Amino acid sequence: MVCIALSSPEGEALLEAPARALESFLKRTDAAVPPGTEHRHFDLDRELSHILAES
Repeated sequence: MVCIALSSPEGEALLEAPARALESFLKRTDAAVPPGTEHRHFDLDRELSHILAES
């Protein structure tokens, strides 16, 4: 079991997932978007600007 705790001023969350399922998901994610190629698939600056403009 893998547990990830997230915390912010707005609240907290505890995420739990079976280790094998998480490993499988991460391998598929890595194959779909290899490390270092994220910018080809997603414009983080544009998305963050959009999110922050909504606030």
